[in-house]
Amino acid sequence: MGADPRVVGEVFDGTTLRDAAVDPRPTDFLSPTNAGLEGEAGNPHGPNVVSPEIHAAEGNRPVLAGLVSSDPAAQEAAETAHLVEWHSTAAPPAPEV
Repeated sequence: MGADPRVVGEVFDGTTLRDAAVDPRPTDFLSPTNAGLEGEAGNPHGPNVVSPEIHAAEGNRPVLAGLVSSDPAAQEAAETAHLVEWHSTAAPPAPEV
């Protein structure tokens, strides 16, 4: 017989999931654009934090067709450029000089 959840409480099996829009890390591949920014620009539920997804997804923009790069930086740049073309508010901030 299983444990009574009213007595045991929460039980986790495995590793808890991390939301890259809320807690982005430099090692995330194709993390949501603008994730981690201060203020409303980085609001994970706002219009500026948009996930390009892997190879895009049909919906708000057409699917990006083409070759997948073996270089993660090149692939991320291509996906982000395609995302910005169809969702201009997702443009990453300009680098500070």
